[in-house]
Order: sequence, then C-alpha cells, then structure tokens
Amino acid sequence: MKTKTIRQTVTFRAAPREVYDMLMDSRKHQSLSGERAHISKRVGGKFTAWGSHIKFNRAQRIATRRFRRRLSKGG
Repeated sequence: MKTKTIRQTVTFRAAPREVYDMLMDSRKHQSLSGERAHISKRVGGKFTAWGSHIKFNRAQRIATRRFRRRLSKGG
C-alpha cells in the first residue's frame, strides 16, 4: 500500500521557549491537549502524550536555540 506524507504548518503567537515549555512539560502539555501526558526531563526517559497515542523514549535534550531554529525552518 502506498502512503502519503501529511505536512502541516502552524503559526504560534508565542516565543520558541514558550512553545518548547508547553510541549515538553507534562502538566502544560496535558492542559494543551486535554489528554494525559507524561514527559520525562531526562535523556532516555519516557514521553507519552495524547493519552497513549504518542510514545517514545527521549533520545536527547533539544537545546532551546536548536528548537527555535527548527521551528523557524519548519521542522
């Protein structure tokens, strides 16, 4: 079966640090999505969001500057 990649562009009216904090803090992420989230702050820790629909282990910390660069380049 052939699949397609879906890309979505979103504009946030917030500083990159605010977006990062919202996505990478369990309580804030949960308030954003309305679904349960557990986001470990340590490398190798578990990241679970949107109930249990998204699961992975954090391979590395992303520095705020790098995150900001990724946001501005669109991914």
